[in-house]
Amino acid sequence: MCNRTMKKLHLTMLLVILYCFVPSSTGSYPSTRTVYYLHTSPTTWMGASETCERYDGHLVKADNVTSLRADFQTLDIQLNRKYKFSNLTSKVWVGLYKAGGKELMWHKCHNVTNVDNIYGQLSSSSESCVSMDTNYQLSPTKCTEELPYICQVDEGQCWFLPVENKQFKMASNETSTDGLNECAKKCRNRDRNNSIECWAFYVDSSNATCHLYLTSERHTYLLNSGSYLTASVDTTVYLKVCVGGDTSSMKALSSAASYPALANCTHYKDEDSWLEAVCYCDCDQPPIILSPEYLVLTPEEKIEKIISELLVDASNTSASFRKLNSIDDKRPSARSIGSLGIILICLGTLYLWSSPTLAISVDPYLTIYELLH
Repeated sequence: MCNRTMKKLHLTMLLVILYCFVPSSTGSYPSTRTVYYLHTSPTTWMGASETCERYDGHLVKADNVTSLRADFQTLDIQLNRKYKFSNLTSKVWVGLYKAGGKELMWHKCHNVTNVDNIYGQLSSSSESCVSMDTNYQLSPTKCTEELPYICQVDEGQCWFLPVENKQFKMASNETSTDGLNECAKKCRNRDRNNSIECWAFYVDSSNATCHLYLTSERHTYLLNSGSYLTASVDTTVYLKVCVGGDTSSMKALSSAASYPALANCTHYKDEDSWLEAVCYCDCDQPPIILSPEYLVLTPEEKIEKIISELLVDASNTSASFRKLNSIDDKRPSARSIGSLGIILICLGTLYLWSSPTLAISVDPYLTIYELLH
């Protein structure tokens, strides 16, 4: 039987062929899904950034605390684990840094936009790296300090959480005559307008009307469902979820104590993450999240792992279990009893052959045997 890793691999491969589309060239684009990996094993800023890059991620871009907190709270609801993203117990590394001691940027060349007063602090500080505390406050931090860290991967696979027997308390922002699938795509693909986008929808089956609900507050319909939803029999609302993630105690791939160098790159535009990941999942279940331990493997190691998962473990077959359950007893008394049993079986067989009933039925065959010999 395939284990959990193989199931993840197969489902991830299926996600690759899901519905895709090309966004408009206006620069307006819907939200992409963001996957966060909270690494609890401390390392330096360079060690953290190199580990994130190993699986095509980057240190978390904490430029919007409100959205980041909403993502973490949503993620806590999904994971339902004791260790909460939204309740960090220590400082963590984030992606903001001073490249070459001069230029401010986010890890992997993301555009620098306003983040409270951190830019002024970092510009005047002798430190080149930034950490975030338990209250989501950013501060310049010595790059060689060892801290937990959060990697961010922009994968672009939002999905819809169905909430049955619920209805919105307020009227929708937009309506159309679309069925369930088209309504979901319309909500999912709707471009943002001044940070306002579609975060929920439902279809009124009585008149086949698609209702879209727009807001600028990320995941607010899920996090504050009591304020927006009310009981309604046989009605299902769909809440858009654009976050995923996991926690990991994996050790960093390096603990480099060097300082961030001036990156040889052009500034990363916000829409680049959208252009690189425009496939979405139409299903009502969250896309599979692969573990960092798997993601950091080389292609050769991944192939070897897949092959090992496909091979049958000889020690885990029914024949192996039967072998384990049958014991060769070498005691003389046990062997004597076994031999006696065989003799009794042979004598019983001879007796049956000598019985009148069996002799009548077997006699024709004996006659044929005698004629042939």
